[in-house]
Parts: sequence; C-alpha cells; structure tokens
Amino acid sequence: MQLRATAPNPKNDLIPGAFTKIELILKTKQAAILIPTEAVIPEAAGSKVFIVENGRAKSVKIKLGVRGDKEIEVLEGLSKGDTLITVGSLQVKPDGEVEIKEILH
Repeated sequence: MQLRATAPNPKNDLIPGAFTKIELILKTKQAAILIPTEAVIPEAAGSKVFIVENGRAKSVKIKLGVRGDKEIEVLEGLSKGDTLITVGSLQVKPDGEVEIKEILH
C-alpha cells in the first residue's frame, strides 16, 4: 500500500527521504477477543486452541478473524473469561492435567 501523509514540522525534525513506521487503523470493533498468534494450532479443517477447564486441557475449534503481528481475532469458539493455554500448546494433550503458573516479567 502506498500512502502519502502530511505532518507539521515546526522544528524541522523531519528530513526529506526519512522513513517511519505508522499504524493505520481502518476500523475498530467494540468487543473482540484477541489472543496471541502462538496460541493458535493450525489444522487441515481450520484452527484450534487449548483452554483449561476444571484443571484439564480442552481442545476448542475456533474461527479466526483479523490477524495482526502478535495477536489474532477469534470470531467463534472462545468466550470472555476462558483460560487460554498460550505457552507450549503443541505439547498439550487433550484432557491432560494442567498446572497454571504465573509468569512474572
């Protein structure tokens, strides 16, 4: 996509030929479920994720929406409040026991 923009430059901080990164928001949604892209497991018939239900892993088929760099929208399959497995999801076995650990940054 090519784009042309104008911006005020009273202190001459911007110089000709300079590059920048921009984020262009075309539309917004009031209520969307966004999950990390690494939590999504692609399958031949779509995509799935694992959630935790009663201390066990449960496979859930999802319908995906808009994909960003780090997050992807889930249109169907998840509900607000679901506990999503985001790390090591490829090693998770359906109905396997799950221990939740808090990761401090």
